[in-house]
Amino acid sequence: MMKTNLETFTANIYKAKSGYNAVFYDFDGCVSSGRTLEETVNNAKIALQMHIDGMLEDKEKIPKASGLEKIKDNKDNKETYYTN
Repeated sequence: MMKTNLETFTANIYKAKSGYNAVFYDFDGCVSSGRTLEETVNNAKIALQMHIDGMLEDKEKIPKASGLEKIKDNKDNKETYYTN
């Protein structure tokens, strides 16, 4: 049986003109959006999976997830957090 380690990656979800945007802290360029908060969360999950799949195909190392305390302490980050 294959052992799988699961990480929890945090996204910043914030209000935009036409809905919401989501940005993952640990994955540069992994972004998503949606008209509603629910749609944005679902789209963000898909975007993260596709981003990780691409990294695995390219044999790139998947980063360790940043903890919420580290993210909160970073003054460049906005205030809304979602973990997946």
